[in-house]
Amino acid sequence: MDSVVCSWDPKGVRCDHFVGHKAPVSKVMGDDRIAISASYDATIIMWDLKKKDLAQTLLGPHKEAIMEFEWNNSFIASGDKAGILAFWVIL
Repeated sequence: MDSVVCSWDPKGVRCDHFVGHKAPVSKVMGDDRIAISASYDATIIMWDLKKKDLAQTLLGPHKEAIMEFEWNNSFIASGDKAGILAFWVIL
């Protein structure tokens, strides 16, 4: 709810904080190198977990809170509270 994404280390002792959203985070997915988060601020942010920094912010069709997204390789499908569905190709 504080708009911060936390990436826990494998031992669960500490986390790295990723700050970039301006509203609560609704969903986070990730692997060992990238995390992707969606937010009520109508953005999707890709995080570089190795550099511990923001990699890319996806803006566009969403004007309402992004409630759901799915990520598969270089594709993201996202849906917002207004019912808008967006498809993203990540290069």
